[in-house]
This record gives sequence, structure tokens and C-alpha cells, in this order.
Amino acid sequence: MSVSAKYLSSLSFLSHSFVQGREILSSVLDIQNEEESFLDVMQALGKMKPTSQPVYHAFVNEALYSNNVITIHSSGAGSGTGTQSGISIAPSTGAGNARPGDLAMGASGNIYQVKAISQAANTVTLVPVDGAGVASDYDANSTLVVFSNAQGEGSGSPDAIKYGMTKQENGVQIFKNSYRISDVAKATKVTVEYKGKPYFMYKGAYEALQRFRGDISNALMFGKKSPFGFAGITSGALSDAAGNAVQTTNGLREELKAGGILNSSSPYAFDTNVQTTMETLTAALNSARAPKDYWMWLGTSANIKMDNFLNNLTSAGLTGARFSVDGKDIDLGVDSFKLYGRKFNKKSLSILDHAQLGSTVTGSGEVYLVPSGQVKVAGGGGSQDYLQVRYLEGDGNNFSFRETLTGGLAPTPTSADAVLDVNYEAICGLEVLGKEHCAIVTGF
Repeated sequence: MSVSAKYLSSLSFLSHSFVQGREILSSVLDIQNEEESFLDVMQALGKMKPTSQPVYHAFVNEALYSNNVITIHSSGAGSGTGTQSGISIAPSTGAGNARPGDLAMGASGNIYQVKAISQAANTVTLVPVDGAGVASDYDANSTLVVFSNAQGEGSGSPDAIKYGMTKQENGVQIFKNSYRISDVAKATKVTVEYKGKPYFMYKGAYEALQRFRGDISNALMFGKKSPFGFAGITSGALSDAAGNAVQTTNGLREELKAGGILNSSSPYAFDTNVQTTMETLTAALNSARAPKDYWMWLGTSANIKMDNFLNNLTSAGLTGARFSVDGKDIDLGVDSFKLYGRKFNKKSLSILDHAQLGSTVTGSGEVYLVPSGQVKVAGGGGSQDYLQVRYLEGDGNNFSFRETLTGGLAPTPTSADAVLDVNYEAICGLEVLGKEHCAIVTGF
């Protein structure tokens, strides 16, 4: 006895699609150019987290040695050697978090005791610990870096330093797409076997879903945030033709260009060859006290250069990497290697080479570096992933991915029209925490 095939929603293939249906879909649909998008990787790794607010934020603790520089005023240079009393420092910020009793290092490498400091008068008294000092260390506009302290016997405690917190903020974006099937087209089905049972699906509906997810992936990578109209901001906010509020999420590129590890306020660029570039980048990561395990997302051009470089090394250990998600061992097409004390999970993303988007959108040889672990956030948030997708959830609604069927041919007819409308909707955005440990490299 034959078994009737049942309708299968395209959303059924979204859960860990790398291991549940990629082979089926590849055999019946032309989806190769859209496979393994940025959104697919984030979802497969379980980096999807609900939010109840259209604008979300987290606070990451400020670095312990932030604001630890003493800046000499442009007209306040000291003179000669020995103790320098009442040298003028830059107004407002010249003292940083320096306190009497701190030890500071000048550009020459010589060490100075901060004997006295006045934020009100903008002056500092420096005593070289060797009794001499180097005159150029307190030239106009020079800087000294506080690195330790030395307190007097029987003295009290130094003034407390109040550490700030870095606010990370972004917002969700509404994504939608649809597909209409007429009564004639409804007869054109794609039959598949899913979990051992026969089902049917509509090729056009799946293609509409892929375009929908492609739009999300592109926004998460290349989007730029607008004023958050969903939160009531009106100045400069976007709206649609009907006057409804619209807001866009900040993508990974914009997040890292504004807050990642930068070289003179700009992203690091490819420098001569891969080895030189990685040496420079490693020094920058070490300076930022960055973690040791990283994701490296890149396009074809950068991937070829990295592979050619790594294949000529005997110690990098380029191997395939597999990941366990929800108890399932999945293959994301990731190569793992170790270099200069760090482990990198290298993943080539087709979104960075999309033929139809071109270099205007996808950039030219960009490499994205994001820690693969977690970062501590303040306010009881514990540790969270450096990178995650936030989707709106509340009042019983989950807007991670939603499919609705309407029209006269829907399972529950909503009109007399002989059509089936398949509608997709998601309300989500990107969240990058600890951006000071992330980087984007251009020109690979």
C-alpha cells in the first residue's frame, strides 16, 4: 500500500542543515551558491539567542590598565635630569588614572615615581628612581605609561580607581520574503524522503526561503545600523512608504571597523605577504591581551593565500575540524591550524565571493577574526559568546524564522483566491561583544 506524501515546510531543513538535508536539497535544487552562509554557520554552532527588546545592549568590563598614560603639556616640558617638580600636563586627560605612588615608564625605558599629581592644577611631579632620569622623557607632548606602584612604609592605601564599562549596542531588523503558488503551479512538487518518510515541497518556496536567509546573512555581515526607530527614536530614523518605522542592524564589518583592533583608526591591511601580515596581527592581538582561540572567516582570495602559506609550514598543523552541537558531530568545512601561539578555525564563506553581489558589497580580500570562546559581561550576564545572532521573542511569539501559509489553497484557507502564499519573516540582528579582541583585515 502506497503512503501519501505530506507537505514539508522548508523550515524543516534549517535545524543543523549541514547534516539534515543538505544532500537531499543538493540533489533536487540548485542551492550550491547559497550553502554555508554566515547565518548557516551561526545557527549550526548554536549561536542564536532570544531578546525581548528591539534594541539590546551589554556592558563589557573596561581593561585594568586603560587610561594609564601621563601626557606632558605642549608647553610644560621639564628640564635637565633629576626630580621634575610641577610639570604641566595636558588639561583634563593628561593624568589619566595616575595616582601618587604609581610608577611610570618614559619613552627611554627609564622608571619614574609619581611623587605628586594635581588634576585641578594639571601638574605632576616625577622622581627618577635611579636619581638621574632622561630629559627627553618629559619633553613637550611626551607620554609616560603607568605600569605599577611603590608605596611608603606605614602609608595608607592609594585612591581607588573607578573602572568604567564599555557599552555594546545593536538592534534587530525585520526581514520578510514571500512566494505565491497558483492552483496550476501547486501541482508542481518536489518529492523528497526526509527521516525515512515521503514528503513533498515546493521548489519556489525553498528558493524564496534561501533568498530570505541570504538577505539576513548579508545584513549580518555588511549591514550598517540606522537610528533605532523601533525604540522610539525619530531623529534621522527610517520609515517605509506607509510611514512605518524601519531600523537596520549593524553588520560584522561595521562593528569591527568601528570597535575592533585597529591600526591608526583603520583596519589592518595585507602587508607584503601572509607571514608578515600574521606577525603584525599577532603582535596587535597580544597587545590587546586577546584570547588564544579564534574563528577566521575569509573569501577565496584570502583562503588561497593562507593555504599556500600554511602548506609550506611543518608546524602549523592544518587539519580538518569538526564541532559537536546538541550532541551531533558536524562538519562545517573548517580547517584548524596553530600559529604564533594561537589556534585558528579557518572557514571560507561563500558570501565573501558571491558573484551577483560583486566587490562593492563583499569587499576585496577581507578576513574576519573573532574569538571562538566567551567574554564576561557585567550586570549579571555571566559569560556570553563573542558573536551571536539575537532574535526577537516575547508574548508567545518567536521571530527567529517564521513561515505562514495564506490563501485559498492553504491548509487552513484564508480567502477564496486559488493561490497559496508562503510568507517568511524574521526579526533579528547581530551582537558582537568584546570587540576590542576582534579584527578585520583587508586587501588579502
